[in-house]
Amino acid sequence: MKFSKFIPAILSAAVIFSAAPPVSAGITYDQDSRTADIYLISGEIKPGDGEKFRRLVQKTRHKKYPAMLLLDSVGGNLGAAYAAMKVIIRENMSTVVLPGSRCYSACFILFIAGNPRVASKDASLGVHRASRIDGEDQSSKGTSVDMNEIYKLFKVPANIRLAMLETPPSEMYLLTQEDKKNISTGDQSPLDDIRPPEPEEEEPRRQTFASLSQLVQSLGRLNRSSDDALVSRALADVYLPEAARLIAPTLDARQRHLAGEAYQELIRQLDLAKKLLASAGVTDEYSLSGIRRDLLDAYAFQILLLAPQVAKMAEELNRKTPAYASSSAMADLAFADRYNELAELCQAGFCSADLIRRQEEAWLARSKALDGIMSGGRYASLMHESHRKLQLRFISKLMYAISSRVKDRTYIRRLDLSSLDSLMNSIVDLTGRMYQNRLTAADIAQYNAAMGAYVIPYLQHQLAEYGLSKEETDDLALTAGAYDLAYRDFFASSGRMTPGGLRHGAAGGSVKLEGKILRAGNMLMLLLAKNRRHLRYGPLYLKCSRLPCAASDMKAASQAMKNDYGAVSSGCAKGKCDGARLETQQMAYQRYRELYGRLAGRMSADQAHLMTCFESWHYGRMKRARSDYVK
Repeated sequence: MKFSKFIPAILSAAVIFSAAPPVSAGITYDQDSRTADIYLISGEIKPGDGEKFRRLVQKTRHKKYPAMLLLDSVGGNLGAAYAAMKVIIRENMSTVVLPGSRCYSACFILFIAGNPRVASKDASLGVHRASRIDGEDQSSKGTSVDMNEIYKLFKVPANIRLAMLETPPSEMYLLTQEDKKNISTGDQSPLDDIRPPEPEEEEPRRQTFASLSQLVQSLGRLNRSSDDALVSRALADVYLPEAARLIAPTLDARQRHLAGEAYQELIRQLDLAKKLLASAGVTDEYSLSGIRRDLLDAYAFQILLLAPQVAKMAEELNRKTPAYASSSAMADLAFADRYNELAELCQAGFCSADLIRRQEEAWLARSKALDGIMSGGRYASLMHESHRKLQLRFISKLMYAISSRVKDRTYIRRLDLSSLDSLMNSIVDLTGRMYQNRLTAADIAQYNAAMGAYVIPYLQHQLAEYGLSKEETDDLALTAGAYDLAYRDFFASSGRMTPGGLRHGAAGGSVKLEGKILRAGNMLMLLLAKNRRHLRYGPLYLKCSRLPCAASDMKAASQAMKNDYGAVSSGCAKGKCDGARLETQQMAYQRYRELYGRLAGRMSADQAHLMTCFESWHYGRMKRARSDYVK
């Protein structure tokens, strides 16, 4: 039977299935169809669902009918998906993702097993690497490699396979229209006019909790779900109201008023985040649900922190202080730098800078209200730290959602990501063109966006592949960002925001780009050290007596930096510059250096060479800037 003959059955099934609640996982059979065996897998795929699907097919399958599986799933358990995939292959089922439906992660394995398989141009399909409940490990990375082999077996285009391997589990590569066309082995056009009726909204299941402990345990189970829409609704309709009810008796009238203000600012931030994504052309439900979940989850955690028993537990779980948060000044710098990265995407024309500013204002107002509730209490600093940490996570998601949908990738294509060596060479070339004043102001704005939104996150992911944890890669990027902003802040305080010789109107942007180049170069050296390819790149300003550089070279480079800081400090002591800002810059550099040194020692036997290059490159920047400064 040709695929087009399925269309009447699809229309019938769409009406029947759409009456089912959209948020709960389901494996269903259309009993009213007389021309085909039509099945539906919706919601989240859970352990045991593969066997459940097998039993349903065994019970209902008519061999004289063709079989078709409709998909509308956010993914879930890979083992269950593999089991269901075997049934699809054995029964020679076709697979269909209708307009408005989704098929993410583990669901994608079911889709590609169909014969034929068809995804509507108005459907949403997405892939990413495999993970465990608690994140990635070597086992899950091996699973991702196995998934790639399965993708090959089913002739999934190479660019989609690569996207799966390069996209971390916390993010999603959404297939483009061209991708959906290329991966479909049946005709898409008959699906274009199918518009299943909107399902009735399921009333949220009313649930009360006897204690905060019970709520926290239930919330932990809920957060294991990969269905962002389901979790968002449950947070908004059940968990937040219940958390507020259980916390309210411990608050006085002033604190309850502040909690209300914080909630209003949360609603404003949600609205502004949605508008910000729309300004970047991001309107897919996956991104919107993910952003909504992230903000609601953060607010639920902060409301629960108002209870001393929850705050005490959170404090015990967060004893380790990352380098970027080793002081209040460092944490503020890291946070501001990450917001700057987001703003630079908009300044390059990819989103609305005004909406970023207003979204930040809403977040600041929410933070102020929650801090006001905790003011003077034992856990006030814990609440303040949670604001930054949760907002950093939120900003990273916003950046990824915006940058992954950018259509004009001219500048990212100029930075060759085909290999680590190619990327290093293209960054070296970019550095040369910048110092030779061959970049326009528009070039610099675009490269700043490309480096911040694509290259540095890409290198963080590569370091995670190398063996570092996500916490370590985040700490490295944030600490580097804090130092870079401290550097710019000090030299801007004197009105000399120019690295030596760069005096055109884009000077401020050049300083930012120079910092991003250094940060990317530092990461690349760690990655290249795996096969000792980092030895192709030596110190630029403090030459080594031999290659690789020795401990004595590292010591000399460190002393040169100290001398430079001493010279500038002498000028500040005479009132020629801002001594407090210089001290902050020096402290930030020291934290960055210490963290980088620890990672270099773990990742390579050539720690001395890596650290000599690190110190030498930053010394060159300081030397040029100091020369310009003293003039």
